[in-house]
Amino acid sequence: MLGNLFVDDESAKVLDYLLDFPQDSFSKKDLMSSTNVSFHKINRIIEPLKHFGIIVENKRIARAVLYKLNTDNEIFRELLRLDKKISVV
Repeated sequence: MLGNLFVDDESAKVLDYLLDFPQDSFSKKDLMSSTNVSFHKINRIIEPLKHFGIIVENKRIARAVLYKLNTDNEIFRELLRLDKKISVV
């Protein structure tokens, strides 16, 4: 199952970015420009995060969908805890 979240370095890069800003809302375009990951790849990364409930749609602005981390999600909380432990090392 972790293979669905950590498909490659770009997936880990996007997830790491999201964990650094857990209270922020973001669009796919925001993620693309902040992580230098292609829009096509962002679309592929977002889907499993939505499937596991790690991110949820927050609101829509025109055609753009804004997402945010689901801070109530247990997987999110564990990923955040792991991210903090790794950051200390």
